[in-house]
Amino acid sequence: MSLCLQNLKDYKDEILKAEIGALLFNLGKTHIGISNWKDYFNSVVQKFSSYKDYYQESHFEEELKNINQDLRDFIFNENVSIDIETIKWVEYFKGDASNKDFIQKVFFRGCENINSGIDKGSPKEQIQGKLWISNAFGSFVKEIEKVDFDDRRKCFFRDFDEKAREKNWYQNPNFAEIRDFVLKELKNWYFHLLSDNRMPVNDVTLYDQAYMSASMFKATLAGILLNTNESKDYKKNPQSIKWQILGVQYDKLALAEKGLKLAHIIWYREASKQVDEKVKEIIELEYALGNEIYKDESGIYFIVPEGIGNETLNDDLQEVKDKILDAFNDVFNDEVYPYIGLTKSSRGTMNLSYLLDKAKENFLKADYSKKSQICVSENEIGICQICKSRLVKEKSDENEVPMCYICKERKKGRIYKWLENQNGETIWIDEIGQNGSVALIGLKFELKEWLNGDLISSMLVREENFIEYKSIVIDLIKLIKSQLKADEVKKLNIEDREINNIEKFLELFDEKGIQEPYKKNKKALQENKNINNVEEKFRYLAEKLLKEEKWLEHFNFFENKNKIHTNRKKSKFSIIDNYDANDGVKSHLYKIFIINFLILQLKNILL
Repeated sequence: MSLCLQNLKDYKDEILKAEIGALLFNLGKTHIGISNWKDYFNSVVQKFSSYKDYYQESHFEEELKNINQDLRDFIFNENVSIDIETIKWVEYFKGDASNKDFIQKVFFRGCENINSGIDKGSPKEQIQGKLWISNAFGSFVKEIEKVDFDDRRKCFFRDFDEKAREKNWYQNPNFAEIRDFVLKELKNWYFHLLSDNRMPVNDVTLYDQAYMSASMFKATLAGILLNTNESKDYKKNPQSIKWQILGVQYDKLALAEKGLKLAHIIWYREASKQVDEKVKEIIELEYALGNEIYKDESGIYFIVPEGIGNETLNDDLQEVKDKILDAFNDVFNDEVYPYIGLTKSSRGTMNLSYLLDKAKENFLKADYSKKSQICVSENEIGICQICKSRLVKEKSDENEVPMCYICKERKKGRIYKWLENQNGETIWIDEIGQNGSVALIGLKFELKEWLNGDLISSMLVREENFIEYKSIVIDLIKLIKSQLKADEVKKLNIEDREINNIEKFLELFDEKGIQEPYKKNKKALQENKNINNVEEKFRYLAEKLLKEEKWLEHFNFFENKNKIHTNRKKSKFSIIDNYDANDGVKSHLYKIFIINFLILQLKNILL
């Protein structure tokens, strides 16, 4: 299936609007009075207890009105059109508080829930004493201050309104500019707040959570607009949403090592930053294909939709690749080009490690399709000893290494910058040299073992009784095996002790993302014996595990051609589409759901 890049270009503003809303869906968490934070501060006035109440009880709308009615109207009246669905912009701000199916399923269940699981897992212990932010190693970074909650939120709205009137956004909105403003302000603000009040996940700031959830959602929307095969079932089955990592790889460290003078080392370092920003603008704004999630000396990496290519971008996205190569040409004057690679699709971001592991190999596979041919004439005296990619026409100074005119130009102007800030970095090699020698030392924090998962087991998220859980998991695997052998639905049998084991096992998982859907589906199916009585927001999961052939085919009662055995002695069958209406099946629906739910969790853990 071909990819429709024109769709992406035509609807990029719609993606950016949705991304802005997704970035701000957690505004309710910035109220100091919600249950997460109020006990940590004295004399707190609680206006609402849950972050969802901020939207559902009109606090959001009232705060916008108090700043400016135009601000309220701008957010509440603007529409977002993705594919064939048009939804009010404000619904994207609401997140889980929205009653729109698309927001609930695609954004919240498909993206935010998986991000929350990646970021936080399911810890039990709450922070004692005062709220504080830690780094990734558990060390103290800063204490959470009262002023960073409601006061900062109102300041944000006021600043947005002032900028909107200055830029005329209310009449002629520029959503690329609005996104940049929101990202900058949120970064300065949300980095001072936590996403959760449990330990040890107090290293996850509110910005970390909001940015990654919005980035996953943005890439998902890009996939829908590109019309990838995989995107067709996103709304029906949000757990099927996956992403790829796009890497634009080039050896930044090797570039710095090319410089024989500090001026050239500094130039290459600044040029790397400049080209990274250009690539970011292409991916994040010009095509709204995804967002940056990682950057180091091997390149810059983005989360993008699945299905846009195998090891590199699909031919339908050649225009995007050409823009990236042109950006490198503009900055490096035909000297440096990157390798543009893709990982396989995944329901997470750990596949980033694949590109990092292969970085040195990929540097050798850079795309030089745009590089100019070098024509040699009699005037050239050799290869430039700095860039090693251009010819030298003349040697102007006996003491100077052969250098092309472009590399000479790169040296110029450094002395004026140094004169403007003599307390900053030096440009004089003599000031840092010892005994006439200089060494370039590069430091690298080795992330490989963390990103490939080898060191994940060294992280303590919560303490549990290993012996007890080992026994439970073994019993549950035996339960699954025994139930799959049932050759009729009525032979399924799950005892209360096994139900208790299942619930104990699921306590290891996220309460909202895993435990709640299980409990709500099981209860409704057990009591009402009907899929239609399952709460609407969780019904998709019941329909998936009870109706899809690929889940029912695990059981021996499944028969080819969409049939299941209801009574083998009498050779009675039911068609999958309506087998749940069979009186001999109804009371066993919850058992089928339980077994398939367990298989789903084990599959997600292992794969």
